[in-house]
Amino acid sequence: MHNPQVYALGIQPTLPLLFTFKTNPSLTMVYSENISKELRAPSLFISHGTGPMPLLNLDHESYRQLLHGHGKLLDGVKAIILISAHWETDEPHITSASEALAGFRDRGYAICGSGGSYHDFDAVAKAVFENQRVPPSAGAFEKFLEASAAVSDAAERRRLLLGWRDLPESFLAHKRGESDHFMPFLVAAASGGNQSGERYDMYYYKGAPMSFYRW
Repeated sequence: MHNPQVYALGIQPTLPLLFTFKTNPSLTMVYSENISKELRAPSLFISHGTGPMPLLNLDHESYRQLLHGHGKLLDGVKAIILISAHWETDEPHITSASEALAGFRDRGYAICGSGGSYHDFDAVAKAVFENQRVPPSAGAFEKFLEASAAVSDAAERRRLLLGWRDLPESFLAHKRGESDHFMPFLVAAASGGNQSGERYDMYYYKGAPMSFYRW
């Protein structure tokens, strides 16, 4: 990741290998009032965006959607860390850097990515306003993600996911030059270590799939 900034609440992590850490006390009120009701785990959030991503308010809709109905999977609040990064860098570098986040996971942090397994706003807009269905072949990309996530060997999972653009269906899920919403998935997958991941939830909107994964 290129020049990422990490904003930590109430802690200074002991793994400052990849990120610049800055304390932002002004977030404390937002954190305690809006997030702690649903989130019950020390957490690390990876936002999407082509960067530099502005620091999102923790009450931003993307975070509320991420947490709504999934907070029960997590337990025990300690801290939230927000990462705002430039995603234009090459994907192997993003994946290599993210593997170090396994250290956070091993210390009890929930590493949460705010992105999307499918992100084509033009197709969704046509579905909403013109009643056109999202191309069904987008589901083939979802099958690829589910199969890749289930691989327990970290090196093999990395190899599979770095070849995601070899699938023609990937361009239906994320248009050429607009893959920033997929990067949080790569970050989370790389931080999973040698542990099999699973798709634990999924829904469709006008034929557009959206999946939720955990390691």
